[in-house]
Amino acid sequence: MKNNQRTSFLSSLHRSAFEIALLYLFVGGLWILFSDRLAAEIAPNLGALTMISIYKGWVYVIVTALMLYWLMRRDSIKHANTEEALRASEEKYRYLFDNNPHPMWAYDLETLEFLAVNAAAVNKYGYTRAEFLQMTIADIRPSEDVERLKKHLEIPRPSLQHSGEWRHKLKDGTLIDVQISSHTLKLSGRETALVVAQDITERRHAEAAVHANEERFRALIENGLDDISLLDIHGNLLWESPAVVRNLGYPENAFVGRNIFALVHPEDKAWTSALYTRLCEVPGSRQEGKFRLQR
Repeated sequence: MKNNQRTSFLSSLHRSAFEIALLYLFVGGLWILFSDRLAAEIAPNLGALTMISIYKGWVYVIVTALMLYWLMRRDSIKHANTEEALRASEEKYRYLFDNNPHPMWAYDLETLEFLAVNAAAVNKYGYTRAEFLQMTIADIRPSEDVERLKKHLEIPRPSLQHSGEWRHKLKDGTLIDVQISSHTLKLSGRETALVVAQDITERRHAEAAVHANEERFRALIENGLDDISLLDIHGNLLWESPAVVRNLGYPENAFVGRNIFALVHPEDKAWTSALYTRLCEVPGSRQEGKFRLQR
């Protein structure tokens, strides 16, 4: 964005210079073409023609000087406003970069050197800005991940890229999980990438804890002695624990997809069906009862 604005500003300068030169050429051409002819027609003698030519020259100088002053002042004001807008834009983007809550940096796509880092990166990674600027993006990776990084960088990249999850190493040696997004741009004439790193370490730990709990729950269910079945609100069997198969003697998944009340003793179907209806009407409630199942 800033590069586009600066390019537009330089283009405006060139266009203004061309407009001034073109206007000066047009006015000068008209003056040369018509002023001498007019002077010759109105001058009664040679002496008068000489005086008219002198005055004509001064008029031309004054008029063109005023014209150039007006044009240059107009463009000077316009360029000053453009420079101010460009400076304000640069300050805005610098503010957004420096104050972004996520670590951000720009690095050289050829040398992989850090070119700029924000405050969040300094706080998260533990390096000073001066230390960052002496490093490359490979220096914040664990050594075993550097080869993966090299292979990743060999792949042609789009302008906007979501690079997925990576491990980064802090100054104290701590490893964190991050999600990387980046965008290419030119910075001081160098091909660079602007990177945002989102720390997902806590999320990964939470996901791992949930997975571990699921595995423990699955182990308890699959190796337990109690009959456990999962039904929909109509009583259709969605899943049954291995204990059900062992205790009832049916083949595994023999009744999955069928209505569970087909297994209930005929004398118990009416009240168990009513009991199950009450259970479904109040989510989270608990109903108890003893009924017979048919083998």
